[in-house]
Amino acid sequence: MSRLGWVVSLALLTACAAPEAVAPRPSGASAATRDEVAHVLDAFHAAAARSDEEAYFSLFAKEGVFLGTDAKERWGVAEFRAYAHPHFEKKRGWVMRATKRNVSFTNDGTAYFDEDLETKNLGPARGTGVLVREGKSYKVLQYNLTITVPNDQFSSVKRALAAAGLPSRYEADAHPLAFRDPGRGAAIAALGAKVGEIVDREMSDTKPPSLAVAIVADGKVVHVIVRGEADKTSHTKATASTLYRVGSITKTFTATAALALRDEGKLALDDRADLYVPEIGKVVLVPTDTRAITLRQLLSHTSGLARLGDFDYTRPDRDVEESEILKALDTRVDHAPGTAYLYSNFGMSLVGLVLGKLEKKPFRDIVQARLFAPLGMTSATFTPNARAGAPVATGYEKNDTTTPAVPWRLGASEAAGGLYASLDDMGKWIAFQEEAWPARDAKDDGPVKRASLREAHVQGVPSDFEVERTKDGTTAAAEGVGLAWHVRRTCDFSSLVEHGGAIDGFHANVSFAPDRGLGVVVLSNSIAARTSIVESRIWDTIAKVSALGPREHVFAHEAKVQTWLDALGTSSTAIYEATFDKDFREHVPQKALDEALAPLQKRHGKCKLAKERTRAASADEASLYATCERGALRIHAHATGAAFSGFTVSSTGFPVTANVTTRARDILALAKRWDETRALTLFTNDTKLGLVRSRLATFAESHGVCTLGAGSGNSVASGRFALVCPYGRPFELEVDLEKSDKISTFTLTKPEDERGICH
Repeated sequence: MSRLGWVVSLALLTACAAPEAVAPRPSGASAATRDEVAHVLDAFHAAAARSDEEAYFSLFAKEGVFLGTDAKERWGVAEFRAYAHPHFEKKRGWVMRATKRNVSFTNDGTAYFDEDLETKNLGPARGTGVLVREGKSYKVLQYNLTITVPNDQFSSVKRALAAAGLPSRYEADAHPLAFRDPGRGAAIAALGAKVGEIVDREMSDTKPPSLAVAIVADGKVVHVIVRGEADKTSHTKATASTLYRVGSITKTFTATAALALRDEGKLALDDRADLYVPEIGKVVLVPTDTRAITLRQLLSHTSGLARLGDFDYTRPDRDVEESEILKALDTRVDHAPGTAYLYSNFGMSLVGLVLGKLEKKPFRDIVQARLFAPLGMTSATFTPNARAGAPVATGYEKNDTTTPAVPWRLGASEAAGGLYASLDDMGKWIAFQEEAWPARDAKDDGPVKRASLREAHVQGVPSDFEVERTKDGTTAAAEGVGLAWHVRRTCDFSSLVEHGGAIDGFHANVSFAPDRGLGVVVLSNSIAARTSIVESRIWDTIAKVSALGPREHVFAHEAKVQTWLDALGTSSTAIYEATFDKDFREHVPQKALDEALAPLQKRHGKCKLAKERTRAASADEASLYATCERGALRIHAHATGAAFSGFTVSSTGFPVTANVTTRARDILALAKRWDETRALTLFTNDTKLGLVRSRLATFAESHGVCTLGAGSGNSVASGRFALVCPYGRPFELEVDLEKSDKISTFTLTKPEDERGICH
């Protein structure tokens, strides 16, 4: 009710007249019953306008509820009356008039309504709710007041709420991720010089005819580096507008076009492919319990079809014809469709035929209309001479030759690899793909919906897993395929979405990291060029820059934690009630909380959040770190709505006491060699030593014999230590002692600020 605005004047009592428009009588209810409900609602509004408290609340059912425009305003009758009484007493009722009303009834006579409202202070609003019979008359069981927002104004209203510090629950959940490092912009700017060094090194070491590299950040091309010649005979310089053939990267366009048609309801990915191209039904499926090949299997290279169909797509003298592809369907699958990965140009060529038959036009025209044109890819083409003013690079089979490769004419199979595109074009393509992340509620007006692009980027089928020991440690990569796109998880990146292409004298690689907002394009006019190595070196460089880390969850309640810290040890009832929700307050009364926190305040003094060290699991849960006049605090907070339902705080940042250090060493000694007698003297009587022994044995098996590293404590009886172990990922040991210096608890956990996957 806080946003209703209390109306002082009673001059608008006439605003509570009957609605101008009433819905037709609902089936199952008489006109008299409908009129009775309308009379109750009209009387309800009239009583509010004239500040008649008795009349207004007499119209509520005993279990009535009022839901106001603020998220916290859910009141029972008694709560609502207590809130409204001082306003009614001062004749500050609220005026609203129903201009349209719809009512429906259940078989037992319960009435459900919605009504459009004209109000003095809110503008257009809406009321919805329920009326039930109590005795001989209808009463309001629930009234829900809402402010309506036009769709075209919704985004600006949300921004205004956020700016006022009032983000909705939906807003917090819908935007849980952001780049938190303030140095990210500078790091992106500095990346250009580093990439230039990588390109120059490769040009010097292997001497490809040319290398063209683009770096994409946050939906824009931010760096362009082009070296070398588009043609070695004429010595024409390569530029960002030079056309390169990108080979199998074409498949990503094919999949995206298929998703566009799927979103329009023209196809379903799990449809049998032979519904669209009947000849696909000729393929012999083995074993006999195998289902027919689907479009999804063609797009994800799991159809079982061979890598190459039995037709020649390498001929330079004529285009491949559709009849040749269809004839090649007189074959059998290598494995049951949907059960394994097998990269197939043949399968992707068939997708191109499916799209052409659906749209009744050539595949290239579909991609031109649906992708090239809307994305501004002005030179992308399947026929390089068709785009005037777009210079075409000459492709070479080797870096050290001036003999051009002979172009293949893919014709009807061009959906598998026939595209020519410039660095400018491919930068736009990767920017478009990368901008699909993260999922969000912002405007979505691209040629293909963001959710569909993300669908293609997520691994659906595993294809490979590699582990390699190097002088720098162990590396690992798990690979799989989405829809055309290949997806790789490495020690440094949770996801790299990528594709390569190699065809008649051209080599290309494109990739992007969805959670980092970064993408890479590498093109060359030699099939021997090491574009994949250049790409890998760029990603290795990015991985080493902490400011270019992934998006992180943003904790929505840091300000509330800081307010609580400012009042540590002296918090008022108002701060206590605003900070903690009802359940927390029932379990931890204010007096008990103050008694527990008093030693912390005395020990630490004033404290301030180190926001850069906040690690959020979601918008509502995070581990936080506060630096203080003396030492520091570790905080873990979990909010439900606007207040905290879970909240723990511990002291740290002081030198670890000798007793705590000794007990930490004792724990590591037990991990090395278990001694039951010794354990009985170290742990409190209620400790389950069997669980301790099991946990330490598991840890020792995975990490070896560890020693204590640096530590910090609470200056009393606890400490946290880094562990130095011969193998395994980094871990920390936290130890708490009781007054007798026996171990009450210990935990083995990974560091709070640990990033990356492999260690």
